[in-house]
Amino acid sequence: MKTVTDTLKSFAAGCRIFFILALCLLPVIFSCTPPGTTTQEPVPTPTPTPQPDITGWTWITGTNLTGQNGVYGEKGITSPENIPGGRYGSALWTDTEGNYWVFGGYGKTPESGMDGYLNDLWRFDGANWTWITGVNSTDRNGTYGTKGIADSANTPGARSGSAYWTDAEGNFWLFGGNGYSKISSGAGTLQDLWKYTVADNTWTWVSGGDNIYLKSVFGTRGVAHADNVPGSRRDCAFFKDSTGNFLLFGGWGYDAVAGSGYLNDIWKWDGTNWTWIGGNTDRNLSGVYGPKGTAGTNYFPGGRYGSAAWTDENGDLFIFGGLGKNATAAWGMLNDLWKYTVAGQTWTWVAGSSALDQGGVYGTQGVPAAANNPGGRQSSVYWQDSSGVFWLFGGDGYGNTTIDYAAINDLWKWDGSSWTWVSGAQTIRALGSYGTQGTPALENIASARYNPAFTHGPNSQIMIFGGRGYASIADTFGWMNDLWRYVP
Repeated sequence: MKTVTDTLKSFAAGCRIFFILALCLLPVIFSCTPPGTTTQEPVPTPTPTPQPDITGWTWITGTNLTGQNGVYGEKGITSPENIPGGRYGSALWTDTEGNYWVFGGYGKTPESGMDGYLNDLWRFDGANWTWITGVNSTDRNGTYGTKGIADSANTPGARSGSAYWTDAEGNFWLFGGNGYSKISSGAGTLQDLWKYTVADNTWTWVSGGDNIYLKSVFGTRGVAHADNVPGSRRDCAFFKDSTGNFLLFGGWGYDAVAGSGYLNDIWKWDGTNWTWIGGNTDRNLSGVYGPKGTAGTNYFPGGRYGSAAWTDENGDLFIFGGLGKNATAAWGMLNDLWKYTVAGQTWTWVAGSSALDQGGVYGTQGVPAAANNPGGRQSSVYWQDSSGVFWLFGGDGYGNTTIDYAAINDLWKWDGSSWTWVSGAQTIRALGSYGTQGTPALENIASARYNPAFTHGPNSQIMIFGGRGYASIADTFGWMNDLWRYVP
């Protein structure tokens, strides 16, 4: 006969067995995986911390020093150690995935002290760089292949000061510059047009000649033709119209009689052919200003290179500054703003001075005023935001005095009637305030520079890479490899 004690012991043992069975069955009961199936633990994916779109500058990657050599690694292999060397006059694109791509320029290779023209292509994925195509040495000729045929062996020659853009399909385009052609033994101005297809990693020679120092073929103004082609040139202003056509203005290069100098012609590439749409066929022309604000077919800006350019909602073109000719046939830094009406083929001098080498009139920071005007300059960053406002950053030019010119880092905007000084120094050779890499802050600002590469990011942002100027240490002028983002 069981005693009460024996009964309690049996009950306790049964509870222990039930508890153990319950623990074993819990994973099966609460799992979506049927019993008997082996499961694999998911690998946790780190979620990047989103950075707010704070108005102002963010240092994204690269160094805050000048004169840095490139670290190439293995072609096609991403590594946190990789980085392009300091350079100026390179090209910068954005692909459909949000990656940034840098091509060429004049600057540094892996070999210490070796400077020259580059033809390397890099991709930045938001965290690391990858060397994609081209070579890790300087002054290389191009491999052109057959015109119009993509080939993995093709590559443009080393160059700087090219025009570049992205088409609706996400292909990258590159025109001209100063550098090496198919056979040239030295650098010279180029006329070739290239397309890079991201999907299959191939270059295609599309248009233009495969040598240096080639003349323009203008054809009839406003009429596209397969024979038309801009002459070899460097440092032209480049931009896109509202329908996606690529436009270029001026530069230093060759006119219709194969003479080189300051140019003021306007060209359009529609994806198939070039069209001369405005400006003159001669080089080294002085400007004909007329009364400010008055349109005329006999008025036009003088030949120049390193200008800034935009288009408005009507498809009219705006040109600012550069290095070139004013009304007196002298040359120097310009700060004049011009409008070209495509339909009427008229130029209008809108703002700025017809004199050379003018200092800036800054006014009160953040306040537009009719008297405000950026100083004369060349090789700036320029873009247009979603509301149609024109933006201008830095360049090689004058601050608030005319004592001397050098790299500057002032930021301006044009609202259609007046200039506003937004940020940056009124003086030349200003150092950058880099802050923490990847972290936006109102006190950040890119350093004084000219000839950086630039491209649009999302939401009217602008991205700039490298250039020639000053970084974070005084009196250290040189080539940079820093990537910045500005949010208007």
